[in-house]
Amino acid sequence: MGKQPREAEPKRSGGGPLRGDRGIELLPLATSDEEQPLLDHKGRSRPLYRRRTVVRPQVWRPTHAQRILLGVLPGVRLIVLGESLRGALYAGFGALCLFATLYFAMRWASHVAGLSRLMIDPRWGLAHAGTLVLLVLGFELTRLGAALEEPARATRTPRFLAAFFLPALLVTIGAPPLVSLWPRLVEASWLAACVIALGTLPAALWCIVHSPDRPRPLARIWMYPLVMGVCVAIFVAILWLVPEARTAVATFARSHGFALLPDLLLAPT
Repeated sequence: MGKQPREAEPKRSGGGPLRGDRGIELLPLATSDEEQPLLDHKGRSRPLYRRRTVVRPQVWRPTHAQRILLGVLPGVRLIVLGESLRGALYAGFGALCLFATLYFAMRWASHVAGLSRLMIDPRWGLAHAGTLVLLVLGFELTRLGAALEEPARATRTPRFLAAFFLPALLVTIGAPPLVSLWPRLVEASWLAACVIALGTLPAALWCIVHSPDRPRPLARIWMYPLVMGVCVAIFVAILWLVPEARTAVATFARSHGFALLPDLLLAPT
C-alpha cells in the first residue's frame, strides 16, 4: 500500500505565530449557563478574541523653551528623557569642565600678578588663557555629544558648527588685551576666531530657534545667515567708504598692540 498523502501543515517562521496571527488572543467559549453567554442583552454577538495590546509608558515631552533650559548643562535632557546612565556621564564631565572654567577665570588676575611678582616672562600668561579656551571648547563638545545621543530627528550639521561659537567668541572678546604679549600669534588667532564666530553664529541661532517637534520652513531657517551676512556687509562697507571710521578702528587696534590689522585698514586703495 502506498503512503497516504499528509495534509499540508501551516508553516511557522522561527517558531512564531501562524501567518495571519496579528497579535490576538482567543477567548474561551461559554460551556455552561453560569458562564458568560455568547450574546449580550441586545442580542449582539460577543467578541471571541481579545487583542493583545501593549500599554506603552507615557514619556514626558518638554516644550521648546524647556529643551533650551535643559540643554544648558550637557546630559540633563538625556536624564529627563530616560537615559539616566549616559546622561549622568555627560553631566558629570560637563560640570567638571564648567567648574574648571570658572576657577581659571577667577584666577586670571592673581596669575598675572604672580608672573609679574616672580619676574617671569608674561607670555606664559597665554598658556593660562589657552587652557581657559580649551575648557570652554571641551564643555561645548560635551554638549554636542549629549545632543547627538538624543532621539530627536534634527539636522546635526548646525549643532556641530554651533559647538565652536562660544570658544571663538571668547577669543574674539578676550584676545585684544593680550595682543601685546605675542602680537604675531595672538593677532592671527584673533582674526581666525572672528571668522569662526561670524561663520558659526547662524548655526547657533538655528539651534536656538529650531524645534524637532515643530519643523520650521526652509525659508525661515536660512533667514538667519542671510541677516548675518547683510550685517557684515554693512560693517565692511562702512569701513571701506568712511575713512574716519577706518582710521578710528585702526588707531584703536594699534593702541592694543595689533600690527597686521591697522596695516590692512590703512593700506592705500
